[in-house]
Amino acid sequence: MAGFRFVLLGGLVVVCVACIGFIYLSNNNLKRADEVTEMVKDSHKVQHAMETVLKSTFELEAANRGYIITRDKDVNASYDVAKQTLLKSLERCRDYVSKKPEQLSRMDQLDSLIINRMLLLDSVNQLLDQEGRDSTINMLLIQGDDVMDDMRLLVNTMKSYEKKELERREALIDSNTEKSRKVTVLFGILTIFIALLGYFLIEKERVTTRRFQEERELAFEQLESSELRYKNLIDSAEDTICVTDNSGNVLLWSEAGESMFGHGETFLLNKKLQDFVYPLRDDSTTEITSAKSDDALFKEMSKEKWVGQKKNGQKFRVEISRSSWKENEEVFFAFNIRDISIRVKNDEKLQELLKDVSRSNEDLEQFAYVASHDLQEPLRKIRAFGDRLQQVCEEDLSDRGKEYLSRMQDGAARMQKLIQDLLSFSRVSRNAGEREQVDLNKVLTTVLSDFSMRIEETQATFDTQDLPVLKKANSTQMHQLFQNMVSNALKFRKAETSPQIRIKYEIRRGNALDPDIHGLDPESTYHYITVSDNGIGFDQKYIDKIFTIFQRLHGRNAYEGTGIGLAVCRKICENHGGFLHAIGKPGEGSTFIIVLPSNL
Repeated sequence: MAGFRFVLLGGLVVVCVACIGFIYLSNNNLKRADEVTEMVKDSHKVQHAMETVLKSTFELEAANRGYIITRDKDVNASYDVAKQTLLKSLERCRDYVSKKPEQLSRMDQLDSLIINRMLLLDSVNQLLDQEGRDSTINMLLIQGDDVMDDMRLLVNTMKSYEKKELERREALIDSNTEKSRKVTVLFGILTIFIALLGYFLIEKERVTTRRFQEERELAFEQLESSELRYKNLIDSAEDTICVTDNSGNVLLWSEAGESMFGHGETFLLNKKLQDFVYPLRDDSTTEITSAKSDDALFKEMSKEKWVGQKKNGQKFRVEISRSSWKENEEVFFAFNIRDISIRVKNDEKLQELLKDVSRSNEDLEQFAYVASHDLQEPLRKIRAFGDRLQQVCEEDLSDRGKEYLSRMQDGAARMQKLIQDLLSFSRVSRNAGEREQVDLNKVLTTVLSDFSMRIEETQATFDTQDLPVLKKANSTQMHQLFQNMVSNALKFRKAETSPQIRIKYEIRRGNALDPDIHGLDPESTYHYITVSDNGIGFDQKYIDKIFTIFQRLHGRNAYEGTGIGLAVCRKICENHGGFLHAIGKPGEGSTFIIVLPSNL
């Protein structure tokens, strides 16, 4: 409907504009035709005036010739009349050409010639009364003939100019007439087109209106069906769904709310929602307390915790989500109210369990630290007395006794190494240590210097890139991290193969990191450092085992160590808000990925 009205209004505007344009063009053409007609009349007047001037000049000449022949005073009087007539004709002709610069210039020349001619004729008339002046009179007459020829030529020029102007103006009249005819035809065609378009649009609107009425009737039926389904959907929801106006007056209440709050729908209608739901003001005690607020429900929902009150006065925790819309400048709100009493209790239990687990972990770390620290003293005594027994009583021992003593010393040494590694892991787990600016390039240089002899023995090569400078890191732990990385690369090499170790660095966003690296912010940036080697590698299915404390993929006789180094490395990365990951393939080497926050 609105589209039709818009098109119809547009058509009327076009018709009005076309009519105004036609009237303007017609009026313009009429004005120009009137102007051209006046100009044609002026041209005719100028030509007639030129004829009159020429005729008056001839009459003046004739009167002068008659007076020369007859010497009659009456003839001379006709000369004076012809002279006055000529002067009046000249004045009229000048008025006609006053707006024509070219003709006006010629008119000035004609005036000059006529005045000159009249002066010559006057001189002739004066000399006729004197004897012996015939030669002078003849000379004046000859000069007068020359002036007369010039006058005739100038008059013909002016008449020729007016004739051309007349032809041009008549052509202009024809052109304006043709344009008017074309405009009239065009306006007629446009009027017919608009009339046909209007008829088409009216017919289309009639069909559209009939279809709209049919669709509206169908829409009403669908709306009734939809409202029924909507009500059934609301009533079937487990959460309470409530619709209020801007003041909180309840307009709609689902069946779930009746069982949740203990009030029937008829009781709740036109009551305020604020009478049944309050913001939680203090949940520090087991007793739920609340305070009513007329506007809290219409503020920022996420900033409040909520309490519902049943018909019997019992209070329970609820979760509320809200949406709003506007109809006829009036605002309405839809609230979804969910009973979260059980979830709150479960969360409280979970928090208690987490506190218990945290306390248990602290106790275990404390136990590991104390145990590893206190076990070193008796272990040192075992090794010291073993060494003394080997030095003092070795000759008195049998071969079997010597073997037992050797095994005892080896076991004590391994146990001391395990205790030292356990103590190291415990220290890393207990705290991150002091933080300071750490240049990882200097750390790597120090580590490679420490391993210089081992690197020379294995003929290892290193390909390294510039590493970042960390603003807040523990220098000792960073040194321990890279020491373990380089040690593993040198230790787990293939036989008869020189280690080739590559250390690369780049900045990456969290969403561009490996999918196996968890717990990182996808929108933050991280230091991404990889340590790759061409060693024996490992099967990727053992990825979790290699980072578990005291777990080994190889026997003690094959490779030295206690299996705690990578666990310590991962713990160091976690202490700094990062992560340690590894990718390996048997026989093709491994790559360890160190991820640290870029703001570290």
